[in-house]
Amino acid sequence: SYIKNFILTANPLFPAEITLLGKKLLPGVMPFASYRNQWTAQEFNLEKLLFHEGMGGQFIVLGFPALLFSFLFAAFKPKNKSIPEIFLLLLPQILYLIFWFFMPQLWVRYLYPCFAASFIAAFYILNKIKTPLIAIRIFVIICFLASAFELAGHAELLASLVASVLIFFALTLLLKFKSLLKIGLIFIAILLMILAKLSGNYDKTEFRHYLTNSPFLAEDRQAWFWLNANTSGDKIAYAGEPLVLPLYGENFKNDVFYVSVNSVNPIKLHFFPKAKYIWNKDSWLRHKSLEEKGNFRENPDFQIWLSNLKNMQINYLVTYSLRKIKDKTAFPIEDEWAQAHPENFLPVFTKTIVNIYKVK
Repeated sequence: SYIKNFILTANPLFPAEITLLGKKLLPGVMPFASYRNQWTAQEFNLEKLLFHEGMGGQFIVLGFPALLFSFLFAAFKPKNKSIPEIFLLLLPQILYLIFWFFMPQLWVRYLYPCFAASFIAAFYILNKIKTPLIAIRIFVIICFLASAFELAGHAELLASLVASVLIFFALTLLLKFKSLLKIGLIFIAILLMILAKLSGNYDKTEFRHYLTNSPFLAEDRQAWFWLNANTSGDKIAYAGEPLVLPLYGENFKNDVFYVSVNSVNPIKLHFFPKAKYIWNKDSWLRHKSLEEKGNFRENPDFQIWLSNLKNMQINYLVTYSLRKIKDKTAFPIEDEWAQAHPENFLPVFTKTIVNIYKVK
């Protein structure tokens, strides 16, 4: 996405505007400070990263020390290192500085490339100081098993471990006894069919599992279950709070669109280079700022919007209320238009914070 952003806008961090000493370095439509002002220490959750995402033991013993000190190894030991080796050892610190000074939001997931570079640097250093290979292998296996129990359910973990062991011994036998090649190929084919069956079962249950265990509000989940049960390959338009992913349904069977309220359709944020947006904690104020002159929801017009819906052959409209508004529930203008024109929109699911309309 960063490469795509750079090609389209000449700014890999778009829509953030990057400035230095008051001069614009990279064009954008939202001040860099607007992102940072929303960041809180709770979002930079190292405890969750270390002990609940499979990063615990290996990161504490290998990744974190390399992140702190690999540059010292690049500077002092050993001598006659090549430029690629020096770059490899400096990369963890470079990526961390990029994260801290250039990333609009300090979410931990943006540090994963830095952590990957830290592990690579750590194993490079262990190799250079001639650490016994057997010790490294034992440590890696222990860390893998510890992380696996954090990331997988019991059934998933058991199935994957059994499959890994079977494949390992099957390939070992094939390498030793070529006469068993046909039997081995049959075995692998059967195993692949079993895995395909398990994958199909996962696809069928993942949507329900995702919504049942999600932190979303009950009415949102009810709307998504209804939409999933009543659609198959439909085109869905949404408006309001950008809760998009569940609208696709099981196996991503539906197509989901934001439909423009003005003549620029389909719409992309960089089509409005002079736009300026404000990130406000109040969803209503933030939403209304999108309708200001030069911004992508400027000059909203019902007839143009309806024409856009028809041209895109939209089947359903989902409108979300704007959350985080004190003492009131407010919907975007698309919901007002839909309610005011029952000849074009049939209400099929109505709740306090989400509505679904069948587009006639």
